[in-house]
Amino acid sequence: MWSNDQLLVSSRQVDAQSHRDPRIHRVAADLASTEAAVRVGNGRWQLEGCPLKRISVAAGSEQEYVAWYAEMETPKGVWLGRRSTQDETFGNYTPLHPDAAVSDAPATAAHGDALWVVWHAKTADAGRGIYLSTSDDGGASLSPPERLSDNDSTAAFPAIALNEREAVIGWEAGGQIVAMRRARTQTVAQHEP
Repeated sequence: MWSNDQLLVSSRQVDAQSHRDPRIHRVAADLASTEAAVRVGNGRWQLEGCPLKRISVAAGSEQEYVAWYAEMETPKGVWLGRRSTQDETFGNYTPLHPDAAVSDAPATAAHGDALWVVWHAKTADAGRGIYLSTSDDGGASLSPPERLSDNDSTAAFPAIALNEREAVIGWEAGGQIVAMRRARTQTVAQHEP
């Protein structure tokens, strides 16, 4: 993800105690790392082995965002953090789907002050499906999770792209790729996290 003439790169760094901490690195246009990697989240996940969990980053006009699966936060699942493009650390951590039985595999996209996040989740009412939350104020508030996939199907591993007019969202369902366009004016009502 490109932000402020820097590339944002996500990783999971492992320490001697087997903590798998999500980190965000900034790499300058000359390809030199501009600062130390920033640890994301509050909890530390200690695990023997690699969790293979996606860490998604996006950059808007004034904010950078990270979404990741957080095993050690309460509730565990997909969380979102943000920072200004000038800040070193992320904060304002928010669970994206706190009432889901399971949530994972987030993908983020930003344009200007708009942020759109998709992920897959299982709820008490439906099997695994694709959900969307949006923000038009730099992530200060988020819409409630909206299910995009059919209730009758199992859907996973979403991807998203966003421009000034629309988002294109895709995912896997039953061995097929499903894609949709959503105009930015079709966002659901905002609420404070």
